Amino acid sequence: MLEAGNSAELHCEAIADPRLEVHYKWTINGRIINESSIFNILPDRLRINSARGRHSGVVDCAAVTDVDVKLASMKLVVKDVPAHPVVEPAICTERKAVIRWRAANEHGDQIKKYTVEMHTDFRKNVWERVVDELNVDKEQFEADVTLTPWVNYTFRVIAENSHGRSDLNAALDEEDVMQTVSCQTRPSFPYSNPSGVRAEGTEADNLVVYWTPMDKYFWNAPNLQYLVRYKLNEPHSAWTEFLVEDSLANHTIIREQPTFREFLVQVRAVNAIGPSILEPEIIKGYSGEDIPAAPPANFRIEKLVNFSSVNFAWEPVPESSVKGYFRGYEIEFWRDLLPARKYRILVPPTQSEKLVTTLSANSNYTVVIRTKNRKHASEPSPEIHLTTPEGCEFVSDECRRFMFF
Repeated sequence: MLEAGNSAELHCEAIADPRLEVHYKWTINGRIINESSIFNILPDRLRINSARGRHSGVVDCAAVTDVDVKLASMKLVVKDVPAHPVVEPAICTERKAVIRWRAANEHGDQIKKYTVEMHTDFRKNVWERVVDELNVDKEQFEADVTLTPWVNYTFRVIAENSHGRSDLNAALDEEDVMQTVSCQTRPSFPYSNPSGVRAEGTEADNLVVYWTPMDKYFWNAPNLQYLVRYKLNEPHSAWTEFLVEDSLANHTIIREQPTFREFLVQVRAVNAIGPSILEPEIIKGYSGEDIPAAPPANFRIEKLVNFSSVNFAWEPVPESSVKGYFRGYEIEFWRDLLPARKYRILVPPTQSEKLVTTLSANSNYTVVIRTKNRKHASEPSPEIHLTTPEGCEFVSDECRRFMFF
C-alpha cells in the first residue's frame, strides 16, 4: 500500500538455465507498462515515481525465456483522492435535470460523499454546489436539479474521501480527465422581480425609485427591462408606468412631483417573452422634502430659572408645513460676545418647550428656533435677547436656593 505522491520499487527476479536469456515484461491491470515519467523499467525491477490513485491495480511481472514464461503478481494500492465518477448523459427538461453517475473507485480510502456541481455560461468556471449525496453504499446514483429558462448548464460530479475531492486529480495529474454533462433550456417569462425596491425623493419635486438589478441567471430570456409603476397613495389616483430599458440600471428619477407626498411603487421584470409571472410587491415611499414653511410661532422665555438655565416655549407647527420627515425643533443660541460660536439643541417634535441648562452667568445671549425636517431647516424665528444673572463663585445655601428657584 502506497500513499499518493510517494514512490516505490517492485523487484522481480527469475532463476533460469544459464544458457537462456531472461526478459522481464511488466503489466498493470493487463496493460503493458512502457517507460515514462511515472514508470522506470530496470533490468530486474520496476520503479514507480509519484504514484497516483489511478496507478492502483494488479501488477504482473512476466519472466520470459525462449522456452517458458513465468508470472508473478501483486496488488498495488495507492491511497489517494477518489477517481472521477463516471457520469451518464443528463436527462433534461425545461424545469429539471436528472444527473446520473456510477460509483467511483475509492483508491483505498472510503468515499464519504458525492457532490453535484454546476456552472452556467453566465458565470463560466464558477462551480456551485447543488446536491450532496451522503448515501454512498450504492453502485448507481441520480439527483434532480431544478433549472431555469434560457440557461446553458454544465454539470459535474465530485467524489470525496479523507484524502480530498476527486477534482484535485486535475491539478495533480494532467492525464486525469473529468467528465461533464450539459443541459440547455429555452426562454420563458421571468419568474421573479427585482429585489430591494424602495422609493425616496432627493429633491423637492422628484421621486427616485431604487432596486437591485437582476442577475442574468434569472432573466429567463434576452432583453431584460424594468417596468416601473407609481401613483399617489390617495383616493382616485391612477397608476402611471414606463419601461427602463437598461438591464443594469438600479434606479430611475421621476420628476415634477408634488413635495413630500406618499406614493405606491412597483418594479416588474419584463424580457423578450413578456412580463414576469409574479405580481411585484407594492412598496410605499415619499417624494422629496422642501424647506419647512415657517418656524414655530410665539417663541418666548417661559421662565428664567437661574443664572445658567432658561425654559423656552413655542407654539407647535402643523405637520403639513414641515414639508418632510418631521425631526423636531432646533434651538440655536450664542453669546453676543462670541457670535461665531453657536450652540444647537434638537427638540423632539412632540415637545413645545425646552429647558436649556448650559448658559453662562452674567452674559448676553441671542436665541432663535427653527423647524427641522430630515434635509432642511426653516427660516429662524424672531430673535430673543436675554441677559443671565450673576452666578455663584461657591455653592452656599443662599446660592443653592437661587439655583433651584
